[in-house]
Amino acid sequence: MSTPTGIADVDALLRALSRLTAEEWLAIGRAEQSVRTDAPALATAELLAGAIVADQRLAVVHWYAADAIETCAALAVPRGTPAACAMIALAQRAARRVALATIVRYWLSDRDFSLLCAPVRRVLRARPDSPVLRPPRD
Repeated sequence: MSTPTGIADVDALLRALSRLTAEEWLAIGRAEQSVRTDAPALATAELLAGAIVADQRLAVVHWYAADAIETCAALAVPRGTPAACAMIALAQRAARRVALATIVRYWLSDRDFSLLCAPVRRVLRARPDSPVLRPPRD
């Protein structure tokens, strides 16, 4: 019997991220920069998700997603100012967290999943072709 994972959902997420414009990547970076109110809860959720990846032996899937995210951002955003580069780095961090949450979504609480996805969800929900980033119980 196979274990439920969000691996199939990661593909849809990566396709959506590959269609983002430079401005949308920058918007994700700005949203990530503003996420400070739940920083301890966010850090805890990220640690938990990482532990689940290790426990379920999903590290290769997580690495693949993280690598694809870096590629998507690099293709969408030409070299810019140091401030723009810093914002893109924040956006990539937020997108890697969404991939992490998506991979282990069936083991996470709704709150942890939502915390991990919040900055990217703000941008993706404005796109009609984007995957819905909701906890699996929605």
